Amino acid sequence: MKAKFSLIFAMAALATAPLTARAQATGSVLDGIYAPAQATSGRELYPNTCAGCHGATLAGGSGPQLVGAPFIDRWKDKTVGDLFEKIKTTMPAGSPGTLSPDAAADLVSFLLNVNGYAAGTNRLALDAAPLKSVRMAEPPGGAV
Repeated sequence: MKAKFSLIFAMAALATAPLTARAQATGSVLDGIYAPAQATSGRELYPNTCAGCHGATLAGGSGPQLVGAPFIDRWKDKTVGDLFEKIKTTMPAGSPGTLSPDAAADLVSFLLNVNGYAAGTNRLALDAAPLKSVRMAEPPGGAV
């Protein structure tokens, strides 16, 4: 009976191991997680999508500041997936949830770019799930 219980316990532990590993952030925003073209596209989307609440210079307005220390402090203990999900599901304020996955990824890439996070060679994922394993961090040299 004890051997059977041990076998069942071992199988349960193995079955849940991938879930535990996925729940923990394994990468960092410092790893160059977006493509430069995405940041450029996000820069083009921003004036008509976000500036009404967050200001033309990202300094805030009726919405929070999206550049510098206030942005970094707000997101430093979260994941890029959290930021993507926030933008995708709650923005723009007047029409929440209307942004395409591409637009949300481009806007996240733009925000990362203006906050001093370097681009990489791969495009940012178009889904929050894989981005939940990428931790936000202080940008090199501190907040811009």
